[in-house]
Amino acid sequence: MDSACTALKKLKRHGTSASFSSRPWSPDFWKPWLEALKAHPFKFFPTDLEKLVSPQLICCALRNLNGVNMTLTVAANTYADVGAHFDRMAGKYDEGCGKVAWIGPERLYAELAQLIKRHIDGLRVLDLGAGTGRLGALFKEADKRIHVTGVDLASQMLAVALQESRVDEIHVGSATDLPKNFDGQYDVVTSAGVLDFIPDTNAFAAQTARALKPGGLWAVTFEPEGTEFPGVKTIRHAQHTLTRQFRVHGLSVLNAQKIPAAYTNFKTGRPVENVALFGICEI
Repeated sequence: MDSACTALKKLKRHGTSASFSSRPWSPDFWKPWLEALKAHPFKFFPTDLEKLVSPQLICCALRNLNGVNMTLTVAANTYADVGAHFDRMAGKYDEGCGKVAWIGPERLYAELAQLIKRHIDGLRVLDLGAGTGRLGALFKEADKRIHVTGVDLASQMLAVALQESRVDEIHVGSATDLPKNFDGQYDVVTSAGVLDFIPDTNAFAAQTARALKPGGLWAVTFEPEGTEFPGVKTIRHAQHTLTRQFRVHGLSVLNAQKIPAAYTNFKTGRPVENVALFGICEI
């Protein structure tokens, strides 16, 4: 670990240099720096990402080393089995969203629609935590040529999404552990209301970056720490921590929007605040 820290200190002195980041990929030159980043306690690169690593991505991580905050604020212990919880809700989830006036998907789509309207043909969207496909439905309603892939832990929720033609294909699994064949395949990655149940936001950011094409767009909602009225069994995250983690993985934040009443807590009747982040994949 000492040698890794020494290497990182050296790298941080060079990380903002244009000549340094523009050097072509050479295992002899770059691999020691990649290994140093992998050894850092804050996991910049999962071991299976080596094929995607570039000098530019390494330097992006280096520029964001300072001030990384790894702590998360947890509002409550979330569900022991998130997938099973939402599977039980699959048949009544859409009705429930109407009752609590959940607007996260609509807010993400409204912003993205302005950015993608000239690039509809062949557009590929990955919705992480797709549930019953409420966000996918908005893309499909806009243009059926948009290809939507839904990922979720809850197979019964995805079955509804597929049956209602809100998505084109599904994958039952975690947003923090995507299949290899998703690498660099998507123009847009979205996630509405899902970070509320994910403690490992760094892994989420890494997988989002993996799935996006260079220049691809991403959009997520989350419940910020310090809100007056929390949700039920939700994890609240620090915005500056999320922003830093996304940037470390090459995902710049273009816009952040506060949503004062993203939905109503069905137990307390209080409005739950969310924040929506919109960004682009730099590399």
